[in-house]
This record gives sequence, structure tokens and C-alpha cells, in this order.
Amino acid sequence: MSDKLYSGDAFPAMPLNLAGGGSFSIPSDIDSKYLIAIFYRGHW
Repeated sequence: MSDKLYSGDAFPAMPLNLAGGGSFSIPSDIDSKYLIAIFYRGHW
């Protein structure tokens, strides 16, 4: 995903695999008008 999001842009579909099995899709599985996604890559 190389394109930037700007204020008012629709959040792109992002399916995620869950550690315990199954999947979760952002934003369709979130029942909210607002969404903030924070990605922390970390350094271990």
C-alpha cells in the first residue's frame, strides 16, 4: 500500500489473520463511524 490517505478518504479493505485462527477485516468488521489504525513495527 503505497498511496497516502488524506482526511475524508475511505479506509482501504485490510484482511488480517488472527493468531488463534480466523480472520478480521478492517473496516467491514468494525461497527463504528470512526477508525484509527496504528501500526507499531517495534524493534526487539
